[in-house]
Amino acid sequence: MSMRQLYLSIALLLSGLFTFAQTQFDLSRVEIHPQYQTAWNGEFNGTPPTMDQFFPWYRTTYELDKDIEFVEVKSQTDQLGITHKRFQQLYAGIEVNHGTLILHLRDGVVTHFNGEVYTGMSATQSPTNLYYPHKTVNTDSFTLNAISNEYSAGEVYAFAPDGQPFLCHVLMSEREGIPFEKLFVSTVGPNFHVIAIEPQHIEIDAKGKASTHYIGTQNIITDSLSSTSFRLRENNRPIHTFKTSLGADFTDSDNDWNNSGEQIGTDVHFAGGLLHEFFDKKFGWDSYANNGDTITAVLNLSGSGNAFWNLSSNFATYLAASSG
Repeated sequence: MSMRQLYLSIALLLSGLFTFAQTQFDLSRVEIHPQYQTAWNGEFNGTPPTMDQFFPWYRTTYELDKDIEFVEVKSQTDQLGITHKRFQQLYAGIEVNHGTLILHLRDGVVTHFNGEVYTGMSATQSPTNLYYPHKTVNTDSFTLNAISNEYSAGEVYAFAPDGQPFLCHVLMSEREGIPFEKLFVSTVGPNFHVIAIEPQHIEIDAKGKASTHYIGTQNIITDSLSSTSFRLRENNRPIHTFKTSLGADFTDSDNDWNNSGEQIGTDVHFAGGLLHEFFDKKFGWDSYANNGDTITAVLNLSGSGNAFWNLSSNFATYLAASSG
């Protein structure tokens, strides 16, 4: 090796070491996802990176696949002068469902970040060989709405209950009692397999008023699906009240439950709240067995006789035909 070649090799080595040193940043706090081995939350210590330095550092540190990329979708600066930039994760140009990174910048550097970054995707994955039979849904019960056309041409990477990714199509739908859902399907058409379902509505506890059958007007807590749709469920406390069968909700449009057909349901729902309050105050329990189980009641509006407990599914059935 000539002296010139030696000097060149040393220069390249030092340049590489300098570049490598530049990309090392210390984290004072970090949360690593155990399955995907990527940082979902982190705060920098010392000299933080610029946005241009962040992504090469993140990619190298967590050994991301070369086909993973991030595209900026939103930027907002708050009253404190901190800029929040949201990035959508893609794999080989295909959107990764829920894959996001949010960078928080002050004075041009990334002080901390959070999000969900997924790994394990492959361009050879298909929804056909990753189809989950237990997720089969009778598609006759769904009405695909107008906006589904803009999703039907595209694909996304979604994730099974065990965390494994699969490539699929995504559609939007609605069905009775559930106004808005995202369906991950194997193919687009009249005969598709539903691999997974992701509700899009937000469940919020709301204060309602009930004209009960036995105990007059009472304040109750219900689940608000929208400004004109309420059901006899609570989210903060695990209390669900159904009519005829599990999942068959009592519903009301204004959260003022004063229809005669709702009265027995509101009696039972209010009583479920009293039961939860009793276990909480008397024993410090979070449910009837202190295991977080939902206090579930089903009203058989056509049956009569004594109430009973369903041992296999842990809910109470009330036979409410003779409610006089």
